[in-house]
Amino acid sequence: MVTRWEVTKAVRASDLPAPARLVMLVLADVAEVGTAEIPARFTPSLVVLASETGLDRRTVQRHVAALEESGWMVRTRPTAAEQYAGERVRYRLTVPDEVVAEDRHPVVAEDHEGGGTEPPPVVAESPSGGVTQPPLYTDPSDQVRSVPDRRRAKRAATDEETVGQRVNRLAKTYTDRVKLSNFNAVAGVVRKAVNADVTDEKILTGLSKLADDSRAVTTDSLRYAIYGVPASQFAANGNGHKPYRNPTDPDAYSKGL
Repeated sequence: MVTRWEVTKAVRASDLPAPARLVMLVLADVAEVGTAEIPARFTPSLVVLASETGLDRRTVQRHVAALEESGWMVRTRPTAAEQYAGERVRYRLTVPDEVVAEDRHPVVAEDHEGGGTEPPPVVAESPSGGVTQPPLYTDPSDQVRSVPDRRRAKRAATDEETVGQRVNRLAKTYTDRVKLSNFNAVAGVVRKAVNADVTDEKILTGLSKLADDSRAVTTDSLRYAIYGVPASQFAANGNGHKPYRNPTDPDAYSKGL
């Protein structure tokens, strides 16, 4: 595990494209000093990253994916159920093994006069007998990536009931008791929870709480009834992102400089 200082030092000395460097340095600004990991409460969304880097969202998305593939960061993605409960993607910044090896174990070859010279870069032979040196960072615009659609609904029917039948059954447990929300609105909210792999038991518990309190069913109210997560957590300043200062050692980073 590397420190934030080691990450930023490696980024500044790297051949990363300017947008990728900018994304890394903006993420490093909210990372822990000793671990280079971004705390969950300070994890910026792609929208926030786009705003803070001045890049468009699609460009940020491409460079983040390329940085992950080339070993500059590790992303931990929440499951559909965790995402519904408010969990977001977690980032841990790191340095590719090739850069660490080069930085910590420099090799110098002697020339004919006894002086020191930097050796040529190590390259691998290709099957045709030539040499190739794969780039440490590949421009994301040269690659075609398949991005999983986390919002894709699970349409397949089960042996017992279809998704639609399941949604209708759950929604009726609320609308049969109170009439604060019409059936279609309740069914739409319930479908979101079903698609996020929330269990029937949790959905029924949440709907029951809302009915007992005579509260209307919305995405936020059902999420709060199930998990106890206030709606303000999701709406505040770009999914809760706030500027970060290390509370235990605020001067550690500047001292490293």
